[in-house]
Amino acid sequence: TRHETLRTLIKEDEAGGSYQIVLKANHALKIKEIAIENNLEQLLYEECNHIYDLSNEIPIRVCIYKEEKNSKNNDYLSIVIHHIAFDGWSTDIFFKELIQYYQYYTKQTPVLNLPELEIQYKDFAIWQKAYLTGDVLTKQLKFWQDKLSNYETITLPTDFIRPINIDYKGADFYFELDEQTSGLLRELAKELQVSLYSVLLTGYCLFLQTYSNQDDLVIGTPIANRHYPQIQNLIGFFVNTIALRIKINSKTPIKSLIKDVWQDIIASQNHQDLPFEKLVAELNVPKDTSRHPLFQVMFGVQSFGGTTINELLEPYGQDNLYSIAKFDISTFIDDSQATLRGSFNYATGLYKKETIEQFTNTYLV
Repeated sequence: TRHETLRTLIKEDEAGGSYQIVLKANHALKIKEIAIENNLEQLLYEECNHIYDLSNEIPIRVCIYKEEKNSKNNDYLSIVIHHIAFDGWSTDIFFKELIQYYQYYTKQTPVLNLPELEIQYKDFAIWQKAYLTGDVLTKQLKFWQDKLSNYETITLPTDFIRPINIDYKGADFYFELDEQTSGLLRELAKELQVSLYSVLLTGYCLFLQTYSNQDDLVIGTPIANRHYPQIQNLIGFFVNTIALRIKINSKTPIKSLIKDVWQDIIASQNHQDLPFEKLVAELNVPKDTSRHPLFQVMFGVQSFGGTTINELLEPYGQDNLYSIAKFDISTFIDDSQATLRGSFNYATGLYKKETIEQFTNTYLV
C-alpha cells in the first residue's frame, strides 16, 4: 500500500513504448506457503530465477517455506523483487520498514514511525521526462560527448573466445581486507580529503592498466541518483549508470592521481541525471551483440545493508542461488563494516575462476 512501485504493472502500447499501471492500494499480495522436505535449495533457486511477466505480474514475490516433517520445524521466508522496481538503496528502506511493521503488528511498538512520502515513483518518472529537455538536456549531453570523445574499449585478456552474443552466466569471487588495511585506506581518504571510493577506484584503474596495457580507461559505475529529497525514502529503481573515463599518466604520483580521479568523479556526478540508455542513443554507439556499449567493466563502493537484518531474520547462508554476470567483470566493495569486503562478479563464458583469483590478488596488492 505504501509504495506504489511494488504494485505496478508495465504495459506496452502499440508503438512499442512502455507505460505504468498502478494497481489499487487494496491489491492483495499473494503469499505462497509451501511445505518442504529436503528440496529447499532447489525451490529457492527456482524462485530467485523466476522470469517475470511484468505486464501481468507485480514485481514482488513472497514465499514461506515450512519444514514440517522434522524436529527443526523451521520456516523460511523468501522475498524476490524485480530490479525494475528496486535498487540497492531500496534494500535498506525495505528492511527498515519491514522491521517497523513487524514490531507494530506484534505489539512491540505502539505506533508506526515512518516518514511521509511526498511523491510516488510514477511522479518522479513523469518529472524526469519533462526535466530532461531543452537547455538541461543539451548541457548534459555536451558534457558526456566531450568526456567520451574518441574513447577506447578496455581489452582485458580472457580465457575463452568472446561469444557472438552476450552470455549472462556468471559467478562471484569474494575477498576481504583485514581491519588494519581497511582503516589505513579510510585514513588515506581523509588525509587527501577525497572519498574512499576515489582511493579504491584509483587502485582498480591501476589493476586494469596492468592487464590491458591501456592508459585511457572507461569504467561503468552505478550511482544512487537519490540527490532529490523527495525520493530519499521511496522504494524504486532510481540508480543510474555513468561512464567514468580515467586517464593514467605513469609519471603522476599516486596521491595526485587519486585527487585527479576524485575530480573526475565529482564532474561526472554533477551530470548524473542523463539516463545511460539515453546517452548510448545520443552517442550513436555501434551495436555489438558480443559486448555492452561503452564499457565492459563495472566498479562500485556501497554502504547498503546498514539495517541489521538479524533484528528480524536470520539470513539464509547461500550465495549461489542467482549466478548472473551482466558485464565481463563487476567489482563491488562493501563499506558498511569495519573491514572492507568485496566481490569480483565475472562472466564464466570468458574467465576461469583461477584467472579472477589472480585479478583479485593483483588489485589487493
